[in-house]
Amino acid sequence: EFREQVSGLLAATCLSLPRSKQEFLDAIEKAKPELHARLAEILKLLDAILSLYNEVKSKLEKIPASPACSDMKKQLSHLVYPGFVGTAGYARLKHYPRYLKAMLTRIQKLPNPRDAQLQAEVTARWQRFLKNKRPELEEYRWMIEELRVSLFAQELRTPMPVSGKRLDKLWDELN
Repeated sequence: EFREQVSGLLAATCLSLPRSKQEFLDAIEKAKPELHARLAEILKLLDAILSLYNEVKSKLEKIPASPACSDMKKQLSHLVYPGFVGTAGYARLKHYPRYLKAMLTRIQKLPNPRDAQLQAEVTARWQRFLKNKRPELEEYRWMIEELRVSLFAQELRTPMPVSGKRLDKLWDELN
């Protein structure tokens, strides 16, 4: 995705695509200021993600073991792992701070008598995804993260309406 953005920036700075090595090098020179700005934006985002990740991880280590704690540790391991930046892509990474803030909100609310019920809504759908991992189910996977935000930290809002029923409908459409 980053390569596509770079290609787009390069193409936008040229009237036509470069047809020679020199035209390509000239296009890179024209695009450099915007590329540097985009790189700075990505680095700022990664700094925020890693800071929130460390905060979540630290808080999870300090709370008593519970199903909620175990669930969040698993969620964290599926969000942040070696190579996650390239795998997730910029469009998804932009949502990571909200996902991590939702985890912090969930931690703050513990113990919460409703947590197990809310977690059950997510777990059934997450297990279904894990058993059937296929590239065409990526949208479903990320909708599960949005469901977590919706259930555990509504105040952070989701970019689209999401519910268990909507996920089930999407699952049926994708299968």
